[in-house]
Amino acid sequence: MKQPTPHARAVVTIARVHGRAVWSSAGLPTLEVELTLSDGAHGRAIAQSGLSGGHTDTPAPGESAFDSHRRRVAAAIGFIDRSLGAALHGRPALQQAEADALLRACWRDGGLAHAHTAAVSTALAAACAASAGVAPWAYLMGDPAGARLPLPAIEIVSGGAAADFRADIQDIMVVCPGAGSYTAALDVAAQVYQRVRGQWARRGWNAGVGEKGGLWPAYESVEQALDLVSNALHASGLAPGRDIGLALDCAADTFHRHGNYHLQDRPGPLDGDAMFELVQRWLTDYPILSIEDPFASCDLAPYARLQRALGDRVQIMGDDLHDSAAPAIAAASELPALCNATLLKPAKAGTLTDLVAARDAARANGWGVALAGRSGDSEDILAMHLAVGLGIGQFKIGALARSERAAKYNEGLRIAEQLPPSAFAAHAELRTGSGTPGARAG
Repeated sequence: MKQPTPHARAVVTIARVHGRAVWSSAGLPTLEVELTLSDGAHGRAIAQSGLSGGHTDTPAPGESAFDSHRRRVAAAIGFIDRSLGAALHGRPALQQAEADALLRACWRDGGLAHAHTAAVSTALAAACAASAGVAPWAYLMGDPAGARLPLPAIEIVSGGAAADFRADIQDIMVVCPGAGSYTAALDVAAQVYQRVRGQWARRGWNAGVGEKGGLWPAYESVEQALDLVSNALHASGLAPGRDIGLALDCAADTFHRHGNYHLQDRPGPLDGDAMFELVQRWLTDYPILSIEDPFASCDLAPYARLQRALGDRVQIMGDDLHDSAAPAIAAASELPALCNATLLKPAKAGTLTDLVAARDAARANGWGVALAGRSGDSEDILAMHLAVGLGIGQFKIGALARSERAAKYNEGLRIAEQLPPSAFAAHAELRTGSGTPGARAG
């Protein structure tokens, strides 16, 4: 992480760290951190939380999700007030790595979860940016000359935990690497969303929106949804499978039980071989450019098989495989190839230093990298600054239909006004080869 060299002046230190309980987009309590520096500059960040599990999200036995979040937020605020604020007070603000090392110790001490320390770490960077008089993305880059807007993967259809499991596949998204600019990519994706919603209405299907803004599913099979979204791509004027395509997040851990995959639209359970055949058929029949977590994180054989078969032309992304951890990503280089991209979540990495380490490990593997939020989000816009400032070329935050998601995309539009139109990651960041996926729909 490059940081600008401060001008000759008194060393700016951390003066105050304050935690407060605010509300997430899931209607649950979450932590906001406000960090003030000795020169009066301050930064704020809100912790993200998820619905898909993880050690930081799991309620205690007999405890509701609401009570679990409220308990953990209250504990985090108490820890900040009693211990963390005093430990950070007076430390040089620009020493991000040292502050993050202290935050990392808070995991072991049981004081804060990864999502909470990520909020403290990001608030510190935002405060330092304010002190330097620059935007957070520019502060994180150090030299903003090479800044690029990330390629967004915009949700069209929701499923999985974010839609009460009315469908198993968690996200069906659209990516537009051939759109020409970040602004154009948002415009094209928004039109696809509206076309799909119109098709939903014409079929008489009732549909709301899921936790991340994607259309709440009312379809009978994954293929039916893929047909509808694929059809909506053709009116974009871009070539499906090359300049515009689908991105799937299967989140297969959520429907993998007792060694088999249990999909609601299949007559019975599928073993790893059968799930591989199903995924391969989707990737052959539809203009899919990226697929995330197509198999369970404990079922590695089909990952390796898929990478061998289609990894030269489809982005195969791991999330649960790596959990945004640099050691897990680095260790993957010593195994048979399972994927060619990874998803990074600040709330899982825990600090900016750990997020950068995970990014660097992925780049060392030659992988694509995407930055993502979680289902429990907020109006906090710093995720877009992290993507631009850390050079993470893909961005996945949800649909344009929820304001906490649109806030990030809109911040990207503001940043785009400060950069040339060519500053768009586009095809360069999407790990696909020259092969063209099938075009069954249409």
